[in-house]
Parts: sequence; C-alpha cells; structure tokens
Amino acid sequence: MEQKLENIIDNGLESISQYLYMASIILGAILILLGIFLIINKRGESNRNALICIIIGSVALISGIVQR
Repeated sequence: MEQKLENIIDNGLESISQYLYMASIILGAILILLGIFLIINKRGESNRNALICIIIGSVALISGIVQR
C-alpha cells in the first residue's frame, strides 16, 4: 500500500516538475525587469530593493535554466 501511494506521489510530482522549472524562469525574468524598472525610476530606497529584485531574479532564472 505504501509503495503504491509513493508511486502515485512520485508520478504526480514528476509530471508537474517541467511547469515548475518554467515558472522559475518566468518569475526570474519578471523580477529582473521589476528591478530594472525600479532603478530607472530612482525612488529613494528602491535602489536597494531593485538590486535585491535583480539578484533574486537572476538566481531564479539561472536555476530554472540549469535544472531544465
């Protein structure tokens, strides 16, 4: 019974893994664009927030590409 349940969960996670990698790439690109937008507008503290967005976006983008 446990083996059957484990196989069902493994198959389910394996079937959605491709979509999670694509979501990581898309989210990374959105964060990079948001960071660039914040740098262009130069709103007080947003330079620090923009750099954080760009760094996290870059990590998500690279992670999605490498895992794919």
